[in-house]
Amino acid sequence: MPAIVFPYGRENRAGYMSGYLEDIQVSRRALAALQVGLCLCDAEGIKSMRLFINILFSIILSFVRLLRFHQDRICGWFIRINNQIVLANIPPNLKNEHLFLLIPHCLQNYDCEFKITSQVKNCRKCGKCSIKDLINFSEERHIMLSVAPGGTLARAIIKEYQPRLIIAVGCERELESGINDVYPLPVIGIINQRPNGPCKNTVLNMNKVEEVVQIITQQAVRSQEK
Repeated sequence: MPAIVFPYGRENRAGYMSGYLEDIQVSRRALAALQVGLCLCDAEGIKSMRLFINILFSIILSFVRLLRFHQDRICGWFIRINNQIVLANIPPNLKNEHLFLLIPHCLQNYDCEFKITSQVKNCRKCGKCSIKDLINFSEERHIMLSVAPGGTLARAIIKEYQPRLIIAVGCERELESGINDVYPLPVIGIINQRPNGPCKNTVLNMNKVEEVVQIITQQAVRSQEK
């Protein structure tokens, strides 16, 4: 379970946790129904489903903002649904070289003088943050790696490298926005952990990145065998 940030103070933890767990149960039921639907869809059907969910979510999010509900929970639900759809539609000829790992600059140690925003290889691999492991992983797996400095520049980077699938790391709202911005390019979102609050010394579980790449590889092989 991802780290939970309680924005309304300690006294509201119980109520927030109850709502969070309820949201997980709803998401599980929705994902179960979605998996059945995916089995009945061809590639065009899945693409249409992604578009439908994107539009539906935009409408839901408008109501969430209007009523001041906790937006991160809703965005998290959307990301899980999106990931299921993308992973169910991995093309047979997809290779690691076609993947693009897009990470936020807040993963870097806040006090580090070697900023990686313009060039991730500025990292000195001291091991004080997740950047060292991400660089090593991307080099070993031959996966493109870049830091997302912002929405406009991130789109420019994507246009330059032209990946076929993006693995993006970030907070719920950044991922939701990015997934919609680059549609129909498929994106798998991995939510970071924020023990120090937003946008500072965030943490990434590398096991999640490795698991996603492994699933993509397995799905590509299975697609070739069909």
